[in-house]
Parts: sequence; structure tokens; C-alpha cells
Amino acid sequence: MFKKNDVKAIAKILECDVDTAKKALYTANSIIKKNSVNTYSTARAFKVMLDIINKSKAAKKRKSEYPTFNMKHKAILLYRYEIIQLFRDNENDEKFGYGLIVKHLKYKYNLTVSRSTIKNYIDKYIEYTIEG
Repeated sequence: MFKKNDVKAIAKILECDVDTAKKALYTANSIIKKNSVNTYSTARAFKVMLDIINKSKAAKKRKSEYPTFNMKHKAILLYRYEIIQLFRDNENDEKFGYGLIVKHLKYKYNLTVSRSTIKNYIDKYIEYTIEG
């Protein structure tokens, strides 16, 4: 088992949070345990560990690019990147409406959100990108 200070030090060196470092270390450890210990299995473990950390950093970057605009709805807080991507992918479609995004969130995440909430968030985001 890793000592907490060791995990914190690794997280600091790799510039990620402690939970991501723990997840990456446990995954790398299991890869090494399942395979015979050699240079290639160790390299594979490190590659997987670094992939986990890079995905975490990319997710944090995406969240910072899409502000919440002080909206409190769970769908906005958790899935704002996906909402904007759906909007961008479908804005030129004749049949596009905010109901499409609502249905997507209901189907994929079982979240109920109103069309007006989605519209308000997208309007604020568009205004933010024009000003910024």
C-alpha cells in the first residue's frame, strides 16, 4: 500500500490531483501483478498510468473552458461540455431544437431538464464567447 505522502508527492510531480494519482497507481500496480515483471510490463503500466492522468487533465481543462454562469442545475454543472457540443453539431439542422439536447440528457443520464434551462445556458455561452 502506498503511503499518503508518497501519493501526494507523485501527484505534485505529475501535476494532477491525489485521487487521479491513486487511480493511476492502482491500475499500474494491477498490470504489473498480472504480467511477469519485466521492462515491457513496467513500461505498459507507466503508459496506462500516464494516460489516466492526461485524461483527467483534459477533462479539467474542458470544464474551465465552459463556465457555469452561476446556474445551479445538475445537468449544466456536469454536462455543459456535452451540451455545447450537441448544440454546435446540430445548430444548422432544420429540425434542431433545444428539446433534442433535453432528450439526449434524459436518455443518456436520466436527467430531467427544461428546454428553457438549456436555452438560457447556450445563450449565455454564446454571449460569453462573443464578448471574450
